[in-house]
Amino acid sequence: MDSSFGELPKKQKSRAAHRCGLYGPVAQGIPATKGGVNMDIKEMKKDILDYNLYYLLDGVEYGNYQLSILNEGDKIMIVVRDNEGTAAWAMDKEEFLNISTNEELKKHINAILYYNYIEFEGE
Repeated sequence: MDSSFGELPKKQKSRAAHRCGLYGPVAQGIPATKGGVNMDIKEMKKDILDYNLYYLLDGVEYGNYQLSILNEGDKIMIVVRDNEGTAAWAMDKEEFLNISTNEELKKHINAILYYNYIEFEGE
């Protein structure tokens, strides 16, 4: 971390790096995300509406994949990566905000995986 932004206390350093995925707690001195490894739709909605965060989730483990959810203004981008490649889907912000449960969010993510990995492999 750039010393001009100060150092996090040792206890916070490891916890923050664990909570914030690949980019750590700060990207270029700007908080990249306050979210964590818990994929909670209510917290992500709050992050959009109250803080307008860009990274809602970043590099969070989702089975054998890494999951990122990005706030792209009027669209929400769900990105799933593994060593074979990347699959992504954009949805309207309002559609994302209408997701009411974590299970419903998981259905969206699993559909992205199905149509971009399993369907493709089956052709």
